[in-house]
Amino acid sequence: MIANYLFAIDDYLPYLFSLVLLVSIGYFKRFTSITLTAMILLIGEVFMTGIRNSLWELVLKMDDTWGAICWYGTWLICYLAMTTLLYHMHVWVNVTKTRDTQIINWMIISLSGLTLLRYLSAITVKSDVIFHLYQFGLPAINICMGLYILTVLIRNIVSVNISVSLRRDIH
Repeated sequence: MIANYLFAIDDYLPYLFSLVLLVSIGYFKRFTSITLTAMILLIGEVFMTGIRNSLWELVLKMDDTWGAICWYGTWLICYLAMTTLLYHMHVWVNVTKTRDTQIINWMIISLSGLTLLRYLSAITVKSDVIFHLYQFGLPAINICMGLYILTVLIRNIVSVNISVSLRRDIH
């Protein structure tokens, strides 16, 4: 029941990442670390949401072992691509990675670890504890990522407004 609510909220994350991306581009008028991070998260979420149902239909036609390899392997590749893009986009655009970007990167890596743990459990011991950890942990980490990047955006906007008003008061 709770997992259904978490997945329902998780389905709306592309809208949140779109909002963060548009506001950060509109407000800062240049590429910042938060802009690049929101862009990579948005691309990743839209891509993974787009292939999820088709992949699930394909997996249902396979036997258990190959289905698990296909399902979890696809998500691991997506997380690896997001982590790699997050790093290289900052290098290519010549933007410094912030601590917040590194935290988001660790959240993506934790998603990878959780997915890998679930895969190993699915082909070996088939643990219910690991199944529930995966079922609740995956959307919870995604939601935390969305809320964290929104908090970072708000904090940066407030910080810029405070520093601008302080500079005006000094002159």
